Amino acid sequence: MRIEDKWEDGILYSVEFQVSLKGTLKIIRKNIVLPEELDFFELEKLVKKSFNLVTKVLSVEYYDEVLLLKK
Repeated sequence: MRIEDKWEDGILYSVEFQVSLKGTLKIIRKNIVLPEELDFFELEKLVKKSFNLVTKVLSVEYYDEVLLLKK
């Protein structure tokens, strides 16, 4: 049995972004796992599309390679 039979590759990113909630700016920090490597601008676009009220993406850091269990 090969690793690829049970696992998928993924990339772990640490993302920090700013949201506007009722006139107050709040900073959110999240770790995100994606199936492929993206550059800053692609990830920025994904964060703005996927989370509500994002005013600015402050940082995106490549963190590590991970394995995701296949369903």
